[in-house]
Amino acid sequence: MELTPNESIFCQALAMTSLLGELNNSKFLESEYYQNLRFSGNSENFRKILNASGLGNPATMQMFLYILLVMPKEILKDFDRKFSDQCEVEINQLFLNLVVNVNTTYNKESNNNLATVNYYKHTRNAVSHAKCCYEVINNVRYVTFKDENPKDVSQHCQFTIKTEDMERIIEKLKIQIMMFLNSQWSKR
Repeated sequence: MELTPNESIFCQALAMTSLLGELNNSKFLESEYYQNLRFSGNSENFRKILNASGLGNPATMQMFLYILLVMPKEILKDFDRKFSDQCEVEINQLFLNLVVNVNTTYNKESNNNLATVNYYKHTRNAVSHAKCCYEVINNVRYVTFKDENPKDVSQHCQFTIKTEDMERIIEKLKIQIMMFLNSQWSKR
């Protein structure tokens, strides 16, 4: 199958993040191969960082979310509105059941009716502008997404979700993207 240059770079990014996820799931950092692996340049410090944070760390989540939320809209020319809207609805529904500490001042969104919040859009914006905060509270890991309308700073949205719950959203996004890619490739 021939891919356009944009499809190729996107698929490479998707495959690499999926590989990192599977390496994490199979406890790669505990493997003999990893124990014998040497990083060029700064092996000792890279090993300390990876041993402390693991492969499923905030930086990895940030990469996953960038690839799954930002790249499709920016580089997949056939990422049609109908498919995008369907993804948005499904992801918003998932978020609705998982978010905590929601605060929005965006027009058409309400703190009293959290179903009006467009979590998909706000997460995409927060990720693309690196406005995500990762923290541990009472031994539970959370990520907070912050989005602000640059044309009207009085409009902003912030919400928090457990990082383990973000794994469900990431998995759903991966499934949605692969369904889209498979449908596009079957037409060729």
